[in-house]
Amino acid sequence: MAIGLGIAGVVKARRGSPRKGMAIAGIVLGALALPAAAGGVFFTVQIADELEERSDRYERNIDDAYDDGYDDLYGAPEPTASPTPSDLPGRTKPLAFGQTFRYDDGVEVTVKEAKGYKPEPNRYLPDRPKFAAKVTVTITNNSDKRIEVRLALPSARDDKGLEATRMYDAEVYKPFDGSLLPGQSATGVFGYGLPEDSKGLQFEIDPGPSEYEGAIWSGALS
Repeated sequence: MAIGLGIAGVVKARRGSPRKGMAIAGIVLGALALPAAAGGVFFTVQIADELEERSDRYERNIDDAYDDGYDDLYGAPEPTASPTPSDLPGRTKPLAFGQTFRYDDGVEVTVKEAKGYKPEPNRYLPDRPKFAAKVTVTITNNSDKRIEVRLALPSARDDKGLEATRMYDAEVYKPFDGSLLPGQSATGVFGYGLPEDSKGLQFEIDPGPSEYEGAIWSGALS
């Protein structure tokens, strides 16, 4: 600004205006002030950068101190191992009767028990098994959608791995029917004919819809 005013004063002085010397002095002083102003700007930028660097360094030190203190008190966190198939009871190894398998969406299946019983003779079915197991299953819908439990079809094998024969006795065959709304539960009962010397049962069932993979239970007959 001083340089501009000084130049304007010199121009006026040439036209006869007084104080030409003051105009020249203004130009000189303005020219001398330019390096000082540039230096001031440079100095200000340097100070700002230094303050920002110190602030970042301080925050890093605080974070490191907090992490070190947390580790001293509670120990460094252990890395979480990815689940392996052996960690999925009900899928790669059976659950025990009485245990519950929970699906990711909250649907739960509980095989309460497998109880041995002797079916009543039937003259129309001479090959009818003389020994059988009654299995009680409960499905609970803890998801946010309706599921069709009428599609829940179980299967079973005896303790030798042979497929068990489905029994349709009225007192032991009570399949799932209809659907379950969120929050509802239903219980079904299924019967399977077994060799008379059978001591255990392997049982598999899913909640119904095709997106659910079956879970497996195994154990001794009660």
